[in-house]
Amino acid sequence: MSFCPFLREKCPKDDCMMWRDEECLVASFLQGVSQQAETSAAVSSEDSIIGVHSAGAVPEWLKEISAEELAEELIEFKNKEYPELNHYLLGRISSFYLANKGVSDLYSFPEMSMKMSKAQFIAEEKLRKEEERVKKEQLGKEKEELPSLVSQCVDWAKNNGLARLTVADVDTYLIEKDLEILQETKRALYAMANVRMKSKSQS
Repeated sequence: MSFCPFLREKCPKDDCMMWRDEECLVASFLQGVSQQAETSAAVSSEDSIIGVHSAGAVPEWLKEISAEELAEELIEFKNKEYPELNHYLLGRISSFYLANKGVSDLYSFPEMSMKMSKAQFIAEEKLRKEEERVKKEQLGKEKEELPSLVSQCVDWAKNNGLARLTVADVDTYLIEKDLEILQETKRALYAMANVRMKSKSQS
């Protein structure tokens, strides 16, 4: 060190008490402070980068779970949170499921995105088949009740002075009676009730 920052002149190496083992203690101290500051800045920058990456990283549970298991969780979530919705809206429900799990975006992770798409497809198929099964059972039950429903609807029309029923009339009847039936049953009710009313008017 040829210049002393304290004396502001040439370093008096031989007469300076800050020299030890052929090394200026002042210079060593300043150099150490500088290196420590650089290291701290680098670590801080690295932590920042790691933090950003971690914030957007895929959770371990999502890496480990299979598409089939994920599909079952989607179905369970849908049935619990949105039981009234059908399988057509599973795409949106999947987004709600991920958000509920703290995952906001999978587009940056193609492998996870593909797994989610597969799980959604599996879940949609299972939900579709279940919906078809439930609908088939309900259609069977409503088919058995249809003759009685037609008679009641015809009586209602007669009491309201109707010579024939419109679709709106059938809707009104069902609302008044607080009945909810499938569209297929409603069409059958409309057609059969009108046939019954027409045959009565001609007899």
